[in-house]
Amino acid sequence: MKFWKIIKSNYKLAILLILVLYLLTLNYKNSNSDLIIDDSANTNINTSVDIINYNTTDSLLFDLEIYAGRFDSVVIDEKPTKKLSKYLWNGAPRYRNWVTQREWRGSHCRGSVQKKAFGVWKKTEINNFIDFMCMAAIEETAVYTDIPPELIVAQAIIESNFGKSRLASQANNYFGHKYRGSESDMFVIAHDDSPTDKFTKYRSAWFSIRYHSQLLIRKYRKRIRKEPTLNRWLYALCGGLTPDSSKKFVERGNSVYATSCMTEPCYSQKLKYIIRKYKLTDRIIKHNKK
Repeated sequence: MKFWKIIKSNYKLAILLILVLYLLTLNYKNSNSDLIIDDSANTNINTSVDIINYNTTDSLLFDLEIYAGRFDSVVIDEKPTKKLSKYLWNGAPRYRNWVTQREWRGSHCRGSVQKKAFGVWKKTEINNFIDFMCMAAIEETAVYTDIPPELIVAQAIIESNFGKSRLASQANNYFGHKYRGSESDMFVIAHDDSPTDKFTKYRSAWFSIRYHSQLLIRKYRKRIRKEPTLNRWLYALCGGLTPDSSKKFVERGNSVYATSCMTEPCYSQKLKYIIRKYKLTDRIIKHNKK
């Protein structure tokens, strides 16, 4: 009874409570809205959701190794001699800047000491690559302001295995872009969807990033009706946040960024996981202040 007396005596407080209840109700409705695709255009995607409901935990082992060339093996002559091994003391390759999928997992290490040293080397390489790509993404999104810089970094991480794929090392290809032309000196072959897939060679990392930005703007930006938030970009790349929604999107005659959009876990969720795991948004803010 005392509560209602207080409300009656203070009409401003009553109005404030009503407004708060209304906003809570509105937020609940928005948080449960579905992905809306404009079937008339078959391309436009709109969602009022800005936060992905992420039901997995950090301990979940994501199959993030989907980068092009992950099935590659060492094809150059690296037979160890009596004096020099093909690996350094910490397990890093002596003669090249890229590692195979097996090596990245540390399967080549001999003993716990070398495996521990390899883990330290690997952590350093990961941090160095993220710092490099954060700076590059900040510069790039100053030109293409609709693209979130953390999206560029996350895609580069997944598509190039932190810059340690053969494509990144030998072709400056950090986003798995395939080659559609006929010039023999403009591509390298790597095992992806097939053992003979052709991937574009770029003159530098800058050209790879610039082409990727232009692709995002040209093909995927137009799918976003409203403000191009990170979450809406993830929807645009895969046509949703689950394999089922991506498959339905493709069935309507659309295309997705990667075939892994249609497998579990969805490519868009992998990107979200990478952004959160490596705190890419915070790191970009930190680099932006320098």
